[in-house]
This record gives sequence, structure tokens and C-alpha cells, in this order.
Amino acid sequence: TQILPLTYHIVADREPRVMADGSLVFVRMDNFLERAKVEVHLHQTRLDGTGGQVIIGPGRKGIRVDRDAAAEHGMGWLRKFGAGSPAPLPNGRVVAITQKGLVSSADPTGKPVGDGFLPYDVSPLPDGRLLCTSLYREQVLVFNLDDKRAKRVVTATELGLPNLHSVVHLGERPKPHARPSIIDMAARSVDRTGFLYCQNALNTQHTEVDMKRIKAVRIYEGVPFTLEPTKSIYEHIGTVGVELGTVPLAEDGSFYVEVPADRALAMQAVDSEGRAVINELSWVYTRPREQRACIGCHAPAAAAPPPQASKALRSRPLKLLGQGSPHRFRANNGANGGIANLQLDRFREAAAINLYEVNPHGELLSHIQRLALLRDRAAVPTLTVALQDAQAEVRCAAALALSACGNRAAVQPLMAALQDRNPTVAQAVANALEHLTGSPAGGSDWGAIEQRFIDQLASSDPQDVHLALEGLGHTGGDAGRRAIRGYLQAHPTGELRILMAAMRALGHLKDRDAIPILVTILNENLTKKGKGGHHEFGFGQKPIYLSATAAEALGWIGGSEAELAILEAFGRLKSFEDYVFRVAEHSWLKGCHASVIHFRMLEALDRIASEGAGPVVEKIIESLPMDKDRGLLYELDTYEKLSARVIARSGRTDEAANACLHILGETNVAVTASDALLLSAIGKSPHAPGHIRLHSAQARAAQVLSIIADAGHADRMLTQLKRYRAADPSETRSWCCFMLTRALGRVRHTASEALFLDMLAHDPTEAALGLNMPPQHLVYKGWRPFYRPAAAWSLGELKAKPAVPVLMAVLQDLDNAPSTREQAARALGKIGDKQSLEKLKVIGEDYPEIATRRAILRAFGRGRQ
Repeated sequence: TQILPLTYHIVADREPRVMADGSLVFVRMDNFLERAKVEVHLHQTRLDGTGGQVIIGPGRKGIRVDRDAAAEHGMGWLRKFGAGSPAPLPNGRVVAITQKGLVSSADPTGKPVGDGFLPYDVSPLPDGRLLCTSLYREQVLVFNLDDKRAKRVVTATELGLPNLHSVVHLGERPKPHARPSIIDMAARSVDRTGFLYCQNALNTQHTEVDMKRIKAVRIYEGVPFTLEPTKSIYEHIGTVGVELGTVPLAEDGSFYVEVPADRALAMQAVDSEGRAVINELSWVYTRPREQRACIGCHAPAAAAPPPQASKALRSRPLKLLGQGSPHRFRANNGANGGIANLQLDRFREAAAINLYEVNPHGELLSHIQRLALLRDRAAVPTLTVALQDAQAEVRCAAALALSACGNRAAVQPLMAALQDRNPTVAQAVANALEHLTGSPAGGSDWGAIEQRFIDQLASSDPQDVHLALEGLGHTGGDAGRRAIRGYLQAHPTGELRILMAAMRALGHLKDRDAIPILVTILNENLTKKGKGGHHEFGFGQKPIYLSATAAEALGWIGGSEAELAILEAFGRLKSFEDYVFRVAEHSWLKGCHASVIHFRMLEALDRIASEGAGPVVEKIIESLPMDKDRGLLYELDTYEKLSARVIARSGRTDEAANACLHILGETNVAVTASDALLLSAIGKSPHAPGHIRLHSAQARAAQVLSIIADAGHADRMLTQLKRYRAADPSETRSWCCFMLTRALGRVRHTASEALFLDMLAHDPTEAALGLNMPPQHLVYKGWRPFYRPAAAWSLGELKAKPAVPVLMAVLQDLDNAPSTREQAARALGKIGDKQSLEKLKVIGEDYPEIATRRAILRAFGRGRQ
């Protein structure tokens, strides 16, 4: 019981802390996709970064699911849990402070220890007790975890201080064990990989979801945006989601994959259509050659058993490395939830960046993965050939894609592939056959297969009904079409996901008799409000998704009747931000996300090749998202491309471009009174609260022009770019220069090359405009967005060989912002100048900024090809 004498020291910051086994424990903030999950955990890792895991966190139970609206109930999301002041104990455990009191890593649920004792700060003593600052900072205490008693050491008054902050014991303590590094740093940093192994992904807390539908795990990487869109402190721009690949679960639920090392990775449990069932809302990572393992979702990583027992270990790990040109999307989860509702699927498709960039002459693997996402039955011949590819990753991706795209013609090639020499591929084939025929062995009696699915529609298990509707959508005939129509008519208020599956099935079966049903669903739900409940969890989304999916199905069916129905409905849509808000978005971010209902209608009109969108061009333009919380791209994203194509087919591109140029200040544009509606639509600045929206009609006009313009408008855009570049610095100037520069690069306007070079060589660097000192997190004082990175990107699009010396100089001058240097590196890779490759490699090996270093090394690899 002897407390004194003790040595103590008052400090302000003591993290990370060294644990008894030589590892580190520190505070980790999860701000997944920028806002979905803002919580503070304690993270443990070895000194080489391996074995990273959360050791104290909220320990939630499974998400409760509202099946009717495909929504999830609030489970303490968003700043509801925090843990700090880690105190490593001699027994290897860690005690920390939460708002509930002291907690221990021995209990991952976050249950308080110490009978609710709540100090201001804690520090460990060598004998297992805790040295504490009292809650109101007036005294130093010693707390005994065994008897839950606190004893006073000294007061602030006795020390002659107004108050205390933190205390640390400075006496002797055992030296932690030395732990040698286990990582392999031999490969180039851009090529290093690690491994993820899971004993059973179905071992999860989230058992209210459709467990029968889970067939695979998809892994994607979060790549940061380097270009800041605003000087505002409000930046929820998220990341770029890059899909690395998908692996089928083995029969026992296990999987084993090779993934890029030192990357932020996230996992999704997906169904046979490639749609998410459960989303993991935390980043994980591996170090080079590290083997990460777990026993299941939301289970302690340290509890994983030896891997020899799992069926996934029957073959080498599948390489999920994002080979080729992988699918990318705007990974910006601005609202709460996302584990079990439709948010992540919405980002993956409605917020896609390169969804329709299908290139059969490019890298085969990424081409196949893109086909799987499009779910077009016309892809079946390509995919069945790919089942015979020499590469296991290609064969596996083809089988997964046939599960999502297949029809009757896919079944025999899949049955022939059941004996694939790679067990992971064979499992993917069996899964596809089960999805298409109801049996993992397949079959050829189509009448019996169809009737089995039809009978299954009467099941009391909604998961069976869902799977039956999807199966009929792939391999059904006339009887299947009638059965699906009958199901929709008999269950008008059924579960959202099941109704969506039924409508998609009718669309893929091109059931013209279903058009009246689909048109009714489209119109009846167009402006209907959802059920009660917090909209950020999805409780307002059902009517919107019903209308959107009806439009999607009509697009697959095609024809004038479907086209006219979509165009008429598009004209009656409300402002797009209202729809964004009601499908689980935060009010501040409703102007920077694409609306799913607008997206599905534009996608359908594009698929139909509609030329009749002239009357709704203004509404299309108004629905183009952009505010200063939206991550900026140099290329057009999928929503922008669809909008531009539909406007082009309507014959109104020149009219809209003229209106944009008029707003930008072109004085010789003939604008009449009949153009007033178009000018108003272009000049509107969407659509979020005023502190983050665009402030000028000119900035908005430049953005719209950058989307719709073609090469015929390039000379006039160049004239306006020169004019804005010569103007005084302002937000409007910055936005206009960025948008016009990216537009000229997109249309590959060679006459702009000299201007781009001059921008990079002679305009002030971003650092030259002044720096902000901490704690201000926006480093550069200049107006955003910076336009010089767009100039570097455009030179890459032009493959401008004369730009190589300037780009190399930009790359090596750290007064240029990271976004400028990164795009210079990417441009050098596109240009592919052989003489600069070796110099580029030398620069990249020890480059001091990671995003640019990776771009340099990728550029070096690309240039050698």
C-alpha cells in the first residue's frame, strides 16, 4: 500500500505507447470514406507496421435490418464512441479511457472496468496500477484495478499549479521485448503485396442480412484525392474506390487472396450478382509479404487458427491486385450506416468513374470485371471463351461474371469448367451454375429448371424468393416472364430488394408485356415520400429505388414506348439533390453526389440510343452534381459521360455550349430570348448549403462546358481560358481555369499545348502563393482548385513529347503542390519518352511524397511496356 515516493512528470502528449511485448498502441480515428464512421479506437501494431488491429473499439452487435426499405437501424454511428490515453500494463493488456470510464483490451465490447471510475488521464505503473490525473485536474491519484480504489498522491495546489494535465511514471520499468521485422521490402514499393486469409467470412454478427446470398468477397482500395476543391474547411470529398477483384468463398466460407501492400483496403461480402450484402466500414492493410488472418467478420484478428484447415488453402491465393484498368468509383459515404443498406452499391454504380469504359482489346481481366458489373447478357460469348484462359484469375473472374451476366447459353460452358484444375475457379463456376440453374451441377432441362424457380416464388423465405427471381431473370422463358409479372402485381408493397430483383429480371428478359407494369411503378413512385425513420440509414429510399429500377428495366427492354415513358418521367423529376438526400445522404453533401434515379434514367436513354431528350436538356444540366465538397476529377465520370451522350443525341450540344460560352463572357454569341431557360439552368449553382456551393454562374458554366463540349468548341474554349488566366486571382478564375483546361485536354486540342506548357513553366507554383501555418490543414493559400495539375494531365492526354523537360522539372520542384507533381508523373507515363525512363526510376525510388512516388513508379513501368 506504500504509494510514495513516486516520480511523476506533467506532459501534454504521450502517444504512441510501447506495450510489454514490444508492440505499439496508439489512437486511431476511423473516418471511413470521409464521414460514415467517425470514431476513435485504440490500434495495436508491431514496430514494422504488421499485425495492425483495433484492440479497443465499440464492439457493436449485429446491425438490425429493415427489409421493407432495405435500410439499417442506427447502431451508435458517428462520434458515439471514443477511446484515448492508452495505458499498457505489464500483463500485455491495455487500459484506456472512454466516456463510460476505464475499459480494457481484455473485453473487446468496451464494457467499463473499475466500477465507472473516470479519470482525466492515465499512465501505467510497473506493478499494474494506474497513475491518474483526476477528472477535474485538481489532483494526482493511483488507481488499483483489483480493488477499484483510488488513492491521492498530490494536489495541484500542493504543487503551486492552477491545475494538472497528464502524469507519467518515470521510474524503472522492464525493457520490452525486441521484435524483428517480418516484412519484405525487396520489391518496388508499387509492386509489394501481402496476403489476407479468413477462416469463415460467414462467421459474422450481421446475421439479419441475407446470408444465403453471400457467395464471394470483393476487395477495393481507397486512393486519396490529391486535388483540393476548395479553401473551405469542409471537405468530405472521400476517396477514389479502386476495385482490386473478387474471390468466391470456399464451401467452408474461407478465402485467401494476395493484395497490394501498404494500401487502405476495404472488404464487401457480395452475392452472385456482385451486389453488396455486408460492407466492412473500416480500412485494413497488409505490409509487404505479411500474412493477415481472421476467423470471420468482426472477430479479433489474433484469434485466427492455423490456416491449414481451410478449403481456401487448397490453391495458391488469388491475386486481387487491380490488374489492368480496374473499375473506379467515387467512394464518398457522406451519411451514416452503409453496412447493410444500399449506399455502397449506389457509390459503385451511380457514382462510377469509368463504368462504361469496356475495352475488349485492352487488359482482359479488368475488361471481364467491368462486364460483370454491367450485367449485360451480350457478354456471354466473350466470357465463355475466357473460361479457358491460362490465367486462374481470368478464369475465376469470367465465372463470377457469368453468374451476373449469364443466360442459358452460358450453362454448358460452365458445366465443362466444373473440373477446373484450380479449386477457387471451380468454386466460382459452381456458384455461377447454382445461380443460373438452381443447382451447382447445372442442368439442361430448361422446363424443369424454370418450373423449380417458379415454384420457389411461393417460399416463405424471402431469400429464396429473391434468388428465384434472379435465376428466372437469367434463364427463364415465357413462363418465367409471366410468373415474375404475376409476382410484382401480387406484391406491390413487398421488400425493396426483392421488387428490384423482379424488375431487373423482366428487363433482362426483354419482356415487352411488362412495360405497362414498369411504367406504373415508375410514375407512382416518382415523387412519393418514403417511410418514417432517419433518412441517412435508408428509410426514405424505397420509392426512389423503385422508380429508378423500373427505368433501368425499361432501358433493357427498349423501344419507343419505353423511351417515351422515361422521357416523360424525367421531365417531372424534382431537383436532383432532393433525391440524393432521401437515399441516405447528409444535407451538406446532397449537391455533390449523383442522383440514382437520374442516373438510371440517363443510363436507360443512352442504352436505347434515344434522340428525344431535347425537351429535358435543361433538367439534365441542372442535375450535374458539383459543389466544393465534391472530389475533382480530370476525366469525366460516368454520370457526366452519360449526360453528355444523351444531350449530344438530342442535337442540342451546340446550343448548350453557346449558352455556356455566353455566360463565360464570349460577346459574339447569338443568344435569343428563347435561350432564357437554358441560360438559367446552366447558371444555377448546385445545390448544397451556401458555404460549400459554387459561387458564380461562370464557374458553373465552365463545368458544364467541360462536360458537354466537343472538339468543335475547342478554339473558343482556348480563347476563354486565356482570358480567365490573365484575370486577377479569385475563386471564379480558379474554377474556370481548371474546368476549361481539363476540357481542352479531354478533346485533345493540340493547339492548347503551348499554353499548358507555359502554365507549368511560368505561372507561380502553389507554394509561391504562400503557406498556411498549423493547425490550418489547408497548406497552400492560393485559390482552389489549382489549374496547373490539369495542365499537366492535359499534356499527358496529348502525349506531348516536347513537354517532357517541363514535366520533369515540375516533378522535382517541391514548391509545386502534390497534385501538380502527381499529374506530371502520370503525364510522363502516358508520353512514354524512353530517354527519361531511367531518370524517372531514380527519382521515384526515394521520392519524399508517397502519392507522387507511386505515380512515378507506375509511369516508369508503363513507359517500359
